[in-house]
Amino acid sequence: MIIKLEKLRETPCNKWLKLFKEGELNVHEAFKEHGTQYEWLYKYSDYDLISWQIKNECFNWEEHSYLLPKHSPSKFDSDKFNWEKHSSHLAEYQPNLLDTERFNWEWASWAVAIYCSHLLDPDKYNWEEFSNTVVQYCPEYFEYDKYNWNKNSWFLENYCIKNFENENFDMKRFYPAVVRCCPHLLKQNIVYL
Repeated sequence: MIIKLEKLRETPCNKWLKLFKEGELNVHEAFKEHGTQYEWLYKYSDYDLISWQIKNECFNWEEHSYLLPKHSPSKFDSDKFNWEKHSSHLAEYQPNLLDTERFNWEWASWAVAIYCSHLLDPDKYNWEEFSNTVVQYCPEYFEYDKYNWNKNSWFLENYCIKNFENENFDMKRFYPAVVRCCPHLLKQNIVYL
């Protein structure tokens, strides 16, 4: 795909500027040889390299499928998309395309909590690692039995006091924070230290 320097909204840095010959650059070949700069290209031009690469069967789905939800959602292919590495980008930019069966819940659960909580599946969500994200961004999906109390008790105290539960809260570890932020939640006549 040939791009013209005059059609760019910003002049590239010298490294890339030197690659242009007579004001033109084969951007596909340049990206292969010098590293990809998709974000820059999409920000400062109207060229759609991703669509061109898909049409010409040279798009690297394994490495670059994270770009599709943001820059070329009409070219999204659920069978070629790298669900393992790039699920979070789909949750952020195109949650309507998110397949909850293929989504990488182990690594990208946090993205569902932040960007599309209506798709949060409590049975698939990685509560061990990302309990805190539910409390911060979608406390309405908070679940006592699944929450990682040992690692994330203080998030409840800071973001979601109504869900505070003294029996599960790691009081010994976070006692100073409770005393400082919400002492009214302390049980009377109990020694925590």
